[in-house]
Amino acid sequence: MIDKKTTIIENAIKLFAAKGYHSTSIQEIADASGIAKGTLYNYFESKDDVMLSVLKYYSGMIMAEVEKIANDPSLTPKEVFWRQIHYQLDECVKHRDFIEMHIREYAVPVNEEINDFLFSIRSYRIQWLSNCFRAVYGKEIEPFVLDLATMMNGILREYLEYIILDKKQFDTIKLTKYIINRMDNLVKALRNSGEYFLEHSDLVDFLKNG
Repeated sequence: MIDKKTTIIENAIKLFAAKGYHSTSIQEIADASGIAKGTLYNYFESKDDVMLSVLKYYSGMIMAEVEKIANDPSLTPKEVFWRQIHYQLDECVKHRDFIEMHIREYAVPVNEEINDFLFSIRSYRIQWLSNCFRAVYGKEIEPFVLDLATMMNGILREYLEYIILDKKQFDTIKLTKYIINRMDNLVKALRNSGEYFLEHSDLVDFLKNG
């Protein structure tokens, strides 16, 4: 059974996607959840707090499924990586309206707690991608693993903007295969050249100062 706080969060996601963050009122969220406005404040301090909870809920759902895929003993590291990427692309398609609102409207207000959370998500993605590359391609890619994670993150972000902002109807299975194949090419090229740009200390500084 879904608890009341989760119900409010899920209703807020629908309203933010349909109307935008700034155009949605606390009263509307309460009405959609079948509760009084005052009751909503028993769960959230403000609309900013609702948005922070929405972001935590959505990212937590993604992370839980990514971890579930990683723990499947029947999959090879390459299959795990493939399924994790495909799952995330599919989820972004399903929640296209909410993500578009977030991108176009800068839906998150200037709020230190929210900014800190968004930074933690960015940090998580870079570290997760780095670990995926290590698992799939071996420890010898360590010198340029941060470059690979950075490039992969950028590639995913740009394709997602085609899907979300430009309304492109991509086959996510085909797109996943294409991206993974390009990563194979990049890894091979970097192994052959021995070149790298970012160093481990750059990641440490990023995590410390972001």
